[in-house]
Amino acid sequence: MTVNIGIIGFSRYAREKFIPAILRIPDFKLSGIASQYSTNSIPESLNDIQIFRTYEELISARDIDLIYVGTANSSHLNLTELSLRFGK
Repeated sequence: MTVNIGIIGFSRYAREKFIPAILRIPDFKLSGIASQYSTNSIPESLNDIQIFRTYEELISARDIDLIYVGTANSSHLNLTELSLRFGK
């Protein structure tokens, strides 16, 4: 079974550490990204990833199974609670 991953926040850590790690796990697929900042730096090799305009759209997407919260620590609680409400 493939686990579809959604990333909230396109931080440097997400770009340099988390995404490369996810891409090495056979049963994980990076499926979506939502960021308040530019996602223009997404490599062309990842062009099949859906870009969401809001965090809420990503969290509520039916085809996203797991959420990685890569935002400022002060927003983790709210985003995690919202993700849990959607079964993520």
